[in-house]
Amino acid sequence: MFAVALAAPQKKTEDVQLLKSDFSNDPQTGYNFAFEQSDGQRRDETGEVKNLGAEDEYVAVRGSFSFTGMKINLVKI
Repeated sequence: MFAVALAAPQKKTEDVQLLKSDFSNDPQTGYNFAFEQSDGQRRDETGEVKNLGAEDEYVAVRGSFSFTGMKINLVKI
């Protein structure tokens, strides 16, 4: 298993507002979600069920996130 954590400079949490939030989940097909915050953070992710019902069933995940850096440069991963 592999994990990565990155920390972005944050505004005070009381200043940050949620501008967009979408979520859907279907155990047969997968899920997706997206959010955008007033501090420039954005994230979207999609998980698609592969080989439904088979022994090798899995969820293929893809997505991205971005944030505004210290010098107001957009960073997208």
